[in-house]
Amino acid sequence: LMRIGLDYRAAAGYPISGIGRQNFALEKAFREHPDVQLQLFGVAPYDHPVRRLIHAPRWAAPLDSVHRLPDRLRFEGAFLPGALRDAGIEIYVANINMGLPLGRKPAGMRYVLQLHDLFQLTQQNNHGSRL
Repeated sequence: LMRIGLDYRAAAGYPISGIGRQNFALEKAFREHPDVQLQLFGVAPYDHPVRRLIHAPRWAAPLDSVHRLPDRLRFEGAFLPGALRDAGIEIYVANINMGLPLGRKPAGMRYVLQLHDLFQLTQQNNHGSRL
């Protein structure tokens, strides 16, 4: 079995958005594959039922905190590297243009980062990149 971890923050925080629906579709496809053992990673308030479905840090965070830099850094830097290692994840998938663990990638682990909406790099409006 291949142990795949999926960043579930888009599904939990933005379930009707395009990336949220895509997150659900990735979950469904991975679960239907007989050679995949899927584990979900994300954040949630203490009393939210999604905490029973995901690997989540001990601290609570709003479901929509993926765009809050301090919350992202805490999740991606302080929690995610150890959680992936402890769960024996071989491939970690993030589909929100960001979300990979910070720090050195462990040997034997692969990361997949899905990029979308690259038009934002060239726009001169609220969606524009400041790069």
